[in-house]
Amino acid sequence: MFPSFTLIISAIFTVYIFHSIHTIYKLYNPEECDPKTDLCLNPSFTRKDIFTLYLCTSPDEHPLAHSLSCIYENNRFSLIEDYKLSLSVSLPPQTLRNGSLYMHAVLTSLKNFKEINKEVLLHRSTFTAVTPLTRYALKETKAFNLLNTQTDQQIEKPSKNKKSSHNRPPVNETNPMPLEVVYEPTSIGKLRFMLIIEGSLKSMTKMGFTESDSDDIKGIFFDTNIYLLLVTIFVTSFHVLFDFLAFKNDIQFWRKRKSMEGLSFSSLLWRCVSQFVITLYLLDNK
Repeated sequence: MFPSFTLIISAIFTVYIFHSIHTIYKLYNPEECDPKTDLCLNPSFTRKDIFTLYLCTSPDEHPLAHSLSCIYENNRFSLIEDYKLSLSVSLPPQTLRNGSLYMHAVLTSLKNFKEINKEVLLHRSTFTAVTPLTRYALKETKAFNLLNTQTDQQIEKPSKNKKSSHNRPPVNETNPMPLEVVYEPTSIGKLRFMLIIEGSLKSMTKMGFTESDSDDIKGIFFDTNIYLLLVTIFVTSFHVLFDFLAFKNDIQFWRKRKSMEGLSFSSLLWRCVSQFVITLYLLDNK
């Protein structure tokens, strides 16, 4: 006697889910490298090393393309401590004229230098990172609420064809932009996991994902405990499986029906109307 289709699908799906969870766990908790081999990458510094950290702004993405305007300096920066900074960023004229603005983090173990120059930035003991502080906002077009005929009840929807300026009021030349910087040490496993997720999100932008969508996905993966995340994936996956099996049983039930005996016509009609309304809602939201 051959196993049923439901049992086969359930078994394959269960094996796939457990394999995926195991892969994520191993990615997050990598095995320690054997120090006897030559394949290990050793850190360039120790946990006790003290660095100098600069946070600077520039209208250019490359740190050498434009002079850096430093807004924060810490000569006793430790890699193993948490930091939370509340800063204010003055916007240069280039940014106010619809230009870009970037934050450059410069971490160096060099001592006795007066300013950040090309020699410091290119030194082997200096590490740099850059992130954009501004981004182009999609210009919003007006749409109308079909349930309300008043003209002042207009809804703003983003347009994909036009771009507007970076910043919103009251951010201007005399009103600096508030900025919060949070630094938290992380494990090598979580760092690997974050880099893989960010690489996947970059490819998803070609499929129509917006930066807001990417931020939401990052929040799900990066701000959630790994074990809670794995349990959530497990429960959600089986919920999808049960939905599929319920849909399959629904089809089998109606295929075997020869009459409407024992069924409530009003309940079926209400269910049909409900599904139709949901379909219209999904179509309206594209």
